[in-house]
Amino acid sequence: MESLIENFLLRHNHCPLPKVGTLELKQKSAQLHTGENIITAPHPSISLSKKEKSAGSFIHFIAQKKGIDETRASQELIEYCQNIINLDHRKEIKLNHTGKFYIDHDGTLDFRQDEIPEEFVPAIKV
Repeated sequence: MESLIENFLLRHNHCPLPKVGTLELKQKSAQLHTGENIITAPHPSISLSKKEKSAGSFIHFIAQKKGIDETRASQELIEYCQNIINLDHRKEIKLNHTGKFYIDHDGTLDFRQDEIPEEFVPAIKV
């Protein structure tokens, strides 16, 4: 399921996860850091929004990729999301290339994006 989530997220800039929220992919603009005299390149940013979106298109995507019917795809997605909701504060659920779900110090479910290698977002000295 992790690779399907990442694939859908990268194609559609969002991925709805029932009762969890929506992973959102946004482009952050270049930033000027005057104290350090550098400009950082634009880069993608992934966050977990608490607002839910319809998961119909994601369920259809899962069904297509796995060669199963949409009812089964919906069940698998709901089961996966239930695992995220029931996440223990000492554990994480990792998406291989984008980040991980975790419980923060306040007991709230959150998503932490993996660091982007510097080669992909170079800083330029000004």
